[in-house]
Amino acid sequence: EKFYRQVLMQFWQKRYGMTKGFWMVAGSFAILTIQPVLWLPALCSAVVFGVLIRKQHVSTIIIAHAVTNALILFVGWQWVY
Repeated sequence: EKFYRQVLMQFWQKRYGMTKGFWMVAGSFAILTIQPVLWLPALCSAVVFGVLIRKQHVSTIIIAHAVTNALILFVGWQWVY
């Protein structure tokens, strides 16, 4: 999260503008998810995390990401694997 939100997002937003940089980070986050079935959920969570970073500290986003991963692991694993 720190890399995506504090390094990559800032770099791409400076270079390509706020909106395009935001969507580039969200898209790259989703595509780098190994399994295609998770691309849409990963994109949705990347958008939410991207919005939250404007109002919250990065540690809050890291916790939200961990909770999301735990939910996928314990609730949705049968659809992923």
